[in-house]
Amino acid sequence: MCGGSFVVDKIYIENIRWYLMKNEGQVTIFIVLAIFIVLALGLFFVFGGDITNSGMSDDAGRVHDFVRGCADDVYLDAIYDVGMKGGYSDSPDGSISFGIPFYKTGERLSVPDIEDVEREVAKEFDERLMECVGDFSSFGNLDVVAQEADSVAEVRDGEIVLDVVYPMVVTKAGRSDSLGSFGEIRVPLRMGLMYEVADEIARTEDAGNICLTCLAEIAEENEFEIYIIDYAPGVIYIIISYEELNGDVFEFSFAMEE
Repeated sequence: MCGGSFVVDKIYIENIRWYLMKNEGQVTIFIVLAIFIVLALGLFFVFGGDITNSGMSDDAGRVHDFVRGCADDVYLDAIYDVGMKGGYSDSPDGSISFGIPFYKTGERLSVPDIEDVEREVAKEFDERLMECVGDFSSFGNLDVVAQEADSVAEVRDGEIVLDVVYPMVVTKAGRSDSLGSFGEIRVPLRMGLMYEVADEIARTEDAGNICLTCLAEIAEENEFEIYIIDYAPGVIYIIISYEELNGDVFEFSFAMEE
């Protein structure tokens, strides 16, 4: 049995060799196609599925550049606004002046989860983006049908990453181009770390008996400045980072009630 099996395997191998020699050209084509597919998939994942933009019409390209320009114009204001309001786009009920939310009322904590802060950043950004873009009236010869912007934000210790998503279809003379992803925006702000510091203060500090030495140590350890403002019925905490963008310092504010 072993000998017969060996003969069959040998014949099979010889047939494979004969086939490869006979079809050497076809095999080369298959290899080239395989390499092309691998490269295409690599580009797809690197550019977030946006490689189709390279084949868009000139008109769709103008719309794409216009939307991306708006995104670049508004992202900082959106992030700064959310930071000033303690991680919120729309301040929650009970917030004090300037929309600063209470993270602690007596013994009750109301600190948002970091995932909530990320959603609020994306929401504020999307609202400002759509306001900047408007109704595409400046493209009078094009039919642009847009859905709601649906961007995604990731708040990290050392940066904020915005994945700009704004689905739309651009049509002219019977040709339609679908646009969706407008790339990433990376913002070198330590918002995630500021949030962690705010959460630590809310969980460990007492607005009626503030440990100034503790706050000074936290500020020095993280290279922040922390300001405390008496504001009845509580105290406002402002965490400041001097990583300036557009000439402004970045602030993360919250309040605690005695």
